[in-house]
Amino acid sequence: MLDKVIQGLFDGYRTSKTHKSKKHDRDFKELEWYPMLYSTNHLNYLVDEAETKEEHEAILSYMYRFENAIRDAPAYNKIEKKIIDQYWEE
Repeated sequence: MLDKVIQGLFDGYRTSKTHKSKKHDRDFKELEWYPMLYSTNHLNYLVDEAETKEEHEAILSYMYRFENAIRDAPAYNKIEKKIIDQYWEE
């Protein structure tokens, strides 16, 4: 009986981790085609969730598609600076 409970816990953990991974991948894939500008809250969330340089670059590329809309928006500029400072500034 205890073995089944422990196995159930591990199965739940594994399922949860797989679900999170799929959502993570989907969030970054959407940046390639999503036609509207995400909020700064969502982009900050993505910056914090990004695991690779390529994911951070995807966020920047996405933001640059909306360059005219966010040119003078301090919150978006902070996101850009946060990414650039992490990889390209010393």
